[in-house]
Amino acid sequence: MVVFLYQNYKPVIADCKIEMQAEIFASEFLLDDDSTLEYINLGVTNINQAKEQCVPVKYVDLKRKNLVYANFKIAF
Repeated sequence: MVVFLYQNYKPVIADCKIEMQAEIFASEFLLDDDSTLEYINLGVTNINQAKEQCVPVKYVDLKRKNLVYANFKIAF
């Protein structure tokens, strides 16, 4: 029985990675860099940006993290 659980556990991890990659792709596809930077510079929260652009908040979170990771200059 333990072997059966391990066999089922490994694909779950792979599925999580694939799901995360899909969410990152969706956030990059749906949200423009320039508009997201404008929202940030205006002080708009992630929740309000998500409401205005009709996307899940997690996509806005991912997009903003990717912008910071890509070293965009963000005024805080």
